[in-house]
Amino acid sequence: TDETLRLWMTETGKQIRGFTGHRRSVVSAAFSPDGLQVVSGSTDKTVRVWDAETGNELRRFEGHTKKIIDVSYSPEGHYVVSSSDDNTVRLWDVRTGKEARRFEGHKQAVNSVGFSSDGKVILSGSTDGTIRLWDVESGTELRAWKVGGGFSLVRAIALSPDGSRALSASFDQTVRLWDVNSGVELYSFDAMSPWI
Repeated sequence: TDETLRLWMTETGKQIRGFTGHRRSVVSAAFSPDGLQVVSGSTDKTVRVWDAETGNELRRFEGHTKKIIDVSYSPEGHYVVSSSDDNTVRLWDVRTGKEARRFEGHKQAVNSVGFSSDGKVILSGSTDGTIRLWDVESGTELRAWKVGGGFSLVRAIALSPDGSRALSASFDQTVRLWDVNSGVELYSFDAMSPWI
């Protein structure tokens, strides 16, 4: 790999610009809500914020002790959340360049992370087979629930716009719908591929 994050024009398939600086593979990226910035996470253990127009690096967040797996922006764009192979979720303040909060509780790599639409909670999913809901303001764990089944490590998660439901995708070839308030599984969808 060439450690480059690339921005493409969807209409033409042509590269608009490259964002260079990571020292290893870039594994996750997301636009800020206003589209003016891009965040990237890398196996070099850094999270970087870039100017989408110029390609210049604006912020570099260091603190994770193992590779980054996922990154996401908060709804208002002031914060970035990252998850890592070091079992933690970290909240970074884009304005100050500092770590604002660390969320600990997962026992294995955290594969997916994201904000609620109001930015008040963070949802994370892990190789340990759990989904955890965190309060952004206090840093406390609000809820944790285990995904059942055999090979049930959580690969991806998503919150519904109203925050009442969550989806999880696991390597046991299922997508599950959850009630966030109770942690109760509402429905399980079987997939044809183990790589969901």
